[in-house]
Amino acid sequence: MVLTTEDGMMISGSFASNQVFTPLHAEFQALLWAIKSSIQLDHSSMTFERDFLQLVNLVEEDEEDN
Repeated sequence: MVLTTEDGMMISGSFASNQVFTPLHAEFQALLWAIKSSIQLDHSSMTFERDFLQLVNLVEEDEEDN
């Protein structure tokens, strides 16, 4: 994960887990960790970029349902 603050400072981090069942599950866990980490760092406005199309489609599908 790479966070860029409004003033241009970059913060990076990583997450590892050996208890995942599928690549989709791993991507979701990483995204969830990034969201939680951003909140803990007191970021109130976030944009996430992913390259795993299946996860992106699921998130976008859920947004359309709400």
